[in-house]
Amino acid sequence: MSGRAQPPAIRLTYEEATTLLMEALEQPDGARSAFQARIRQLQRIGLLKDTGGKAYARFTYGLVELAILATAFRLMAAFMLPVVAVRHLDERWAEFVPALLSGMGDYGRSRWDQDTPCAGPFVAIEGTALSRLGQKGASDTRYDGPLGAIRCIGASDHVETVWKAAAAQGVLIDTRTYIAPLVAKLAELETVSSRQLADEIDRLRFSGLNRTGNPSG
Repeated sequence: MSGRAQPPAIRLTYEEATTLLMEALEQPDGARSAFQARIRQLQRIGLLKDTGGKAYARFTYGLVELAILATAFRLMAAFMLPVVAVRHLDERWAEFVPALLSGMGDYGRSRWDQDTPCAGPFVAIEGTALSRLGQKGASDTRYDGPLGAIRCIGASDHVETVWKAAAAQGVLIDTRTYIAPLVAKLAELETVSSRQLADEIDRLRFSGLNRTGNPSG
């Protein structure tokens, strides 16, 4: 869907964002250079683009940008190639948002009077794209084939059923393992107020409506 996203209420620098992401994803300090190299690779492929479709060289990071990057790292940790992860997040971001809101737990629920409007914190991705990577036209930096279906699910006792429904090469991630720590790390920053954090959670909630590839507007 086209439209212009709300600007971030929180604006972290590249170095600040790297530190926060590494802490939330439990990466060792010694991996910083490799971690930043991976961020640069993702952005070169096209993750986090401006409204003109160009990848950002330098910009500030709010919760939406951090969540996109963290999810990309989780997908790659599940053996999804960077180019496929970028396409999922660029073209199917709205399908990840409900799981992320559910995964942040009390941070999300406390923002609204009713329960968080989400199916659950688990994301199951069909393995169609992964199974086609050996075909012509697919590489580490290019994949033009179809993407697998994405399902957001709740309680852990449903995971086996969904997993069996996905292709053998599918991906399953639990957003609670990284989005809750990410929001908690943001809340601990002296430069971030509770109002700014609440605004960023709202921005994440509605980011799927504004985005194909341009979360910052």
